[in-house]
Amino acid sequence: MDTFTNLSWGKLTAGGTVVYLRTSDDTAPGTGRLRAFHKPVESSGSYVTIEHLDVRRAYYGISIGPKYISGNYVNTTNPIVRNCNIEDTCGCGLRFYYTTSGEMASNTVTRTGWTSTYLGDRCISNWMHHNTISFATNIILKIADPFRESQELGGIGMKQGAHNIVERNDVSEVNGFVDTYYEQGSVIRYNYFHSSRIGSGIAPHGTGYDIHHNIFNFGPQGQKAIGGFWAYDAGASYGPALGTNLIYNNVFYNFTVYGFYSGTNYPPGVMLRNNIFVGASGATLAQSCIGPDCVYNLFYCLGTPKFYWNAHETGHTLASYRAASGMESNSIYANPMFVSDKPVTAVDFQLKSTSPCINAGQDLKLAGLLGPAAQYQDYLGTPIPRGTGPDIGAYEKIPLLDPPTNLHISQ
Repeated sequence: MDTFTNLSWGKLTAGGTVVYLRTSDDTAPGTGRLRAFHKPVESSGSYVTIEHLDVRRAYYGISIGPKYISGNYVNTTNPIVRNCNIEDTCGCGLRFYYTTSGEMASNTVTRTGWTSTYLGDRCISNWMHHNTISFATNIILKIADPFRESQELGGIGMKQGAHNIVERNDVSEVNGFVDTYYEQGSVIRYNYFHSSRIGSGIAPHGTGYDIHHNIFNFGPQGQKAIGGFWAYDAGASYGPALGTNLIYNNVFYNFTVYGFYSGTNYPPGVMLRNNIFVGASGATLAQSCIGPDCVYNLFYCLGTPKFYWNAHETGHTLASYRAASGMESNSIYANPMFVSDKPVTAVDFQLKSTSPCINAGQDLKLAGLLGPAAQYQDYLGTPIPRGTGPDIGAYEKIPLLDPPTNLHISQ
């Protein structure tokens, strides 16, 4: 190390394995650590199962990628990664890219120097479920900025894929819960996101999303419930535009900047239904120049309520915002009355029997927004509706005494 410079490459043995060393800025290194990045588990095989591994101190922990045939990437099919523990990676902890019909299940991923888990380029029809994801951070093993793109510290990344399902995951202590880019027709449901640092809960960049019954509990530093709405990009997206982004029955709690934002470049075909938006003191509940199709939502602020229609106006109440924008008919401004006044876990977001959310939502099947055969159930699997109408939020309140069915009375 005393004589090492950018031009003095090293070999282990003459004629043996070569180790190439290079500093990040092409200058001679100091007397600090020498780090080597590696990918301990990397596969491009189809029908491969990787399970019960403990992977630590790596570049990418587990990476599943494509075959390279005749100069082209060819998707790997049916890989499975399950029940693995991945810690202290400079890049992603768990990554799929160019994979079809893969599965990420019941893994634990913690302390990653980039977005923790990723369904990357051209991932099609993959299933990501029941993973525990935490602590995307730019300090790994006391080394700052371990990865050149360390500003991307999200929990789940989705990029240029289609028809992927992300469900039943627990994600915490990240910058942005779900980061999406040019995604088409994917489903994000039944996830619990909590204790974010900065960034958005979700920014649905693409078309054809079905985003429902997720709970976003932002914590003291969470910023934006739903990031800006982005238009379809034929040059970057995989496959054709797939129509409406339907965002329904989610809970967005304790965000600090805004519930959702819609600018002048807002794309058509975004629908918000039956969502709960609870902002921290000082948060804007909605800010729009051109609005998405928003009805049957509930808004509440722990401080003074603020809605903005056009950037330079003063804050509205919900009633004046509705009058100015034409949005939010049948929406409510009220305390949702969760079973806990200070919710911490997912079950704390269930509704009290006196909640204004009960029976106040829109039946999406009757409205034609969901097909007759579509799954329509809440965060716990309760069929919707259980009362005179669907509830607003992630949980459907079950009446204490449901009316009897098929009751026969004889004398």
